[in-house]
Amino acid sequence: MSNGFKINRTEIAKMTKELQREFDKHPIQVPVQPGTRRATAAPAAVVHHHGTTVNITGDGAQVAWGNSGPVTQNRVEAVAPGLEAIAELLATVLGNAGAYGLGSDDEAELRQAAEDALAETTGEAPDVHKLRRSVTFIKGLLAPVVAGVSAGVTHESTELARHTISALTSAFAS
Repeated sequence: MSNGFKINRTEIAKMTKELQREFDKHPIQVPVQPGTRRATAAPAAVVHHHGTTVNITGDGAQVAWGNSGPVTQNRVEAVAPGLEAIAELLATVLGNAGAYGLGSDDEAELRQAAEDALAETTGEAPDVHKLRRSVTFIKGLLAPVVAGVSAGVTHESTELARHTISALTSAFAS
C-alpha cells in the first residue's frame, strides 16, 4: 500500500465479532400475519427504490437473505394419518409431470389433479372418495403412456408411468 498504510485484519476480525455479538443480542423480529385476500392483478404503479427493498406477496412466499450456498425452504403442512404414502406419491407425480411425455393440456390436467389430491391429504377431514377419484383420474391420464399411444412416449416415460400407476394402485390397496 502507498504511504505505509496497512490494513489491520486482526482488528477488523475483532470488530466483526463484536458487531455479530451485538446483533445476536438484539435479533430482528418481523411479525407475519397471513391475509385472506388474494392478489388479483399487478400493481398499477412502478416504484423505484434506491436502496435495499423487499416486497413479498403471494401464498407460500419465502425469503432467504444473506446466505451463502444452497438454501432450501419448505412449507410444511400436516398430512392426515394414513395418507402419508399417497401424499408422497402425489408429490412424486408432480415432480415427474414433465417426464411422462404428455401433451401440454394433459400435463396441466395431471398437475391440477395431483395438486388437488395433495391438498385433500392435508385437510382437517380428508374426503377419501374425492382423493380416490383424483388418483383414478391421474391413472387414466397415464394409461395412454403405458399403452404407448401418447405422442411423446419413450421407453423411460412408459416405465415411469407404469411404475406410478402401480404405486398409486398399491397405496390405496393397503
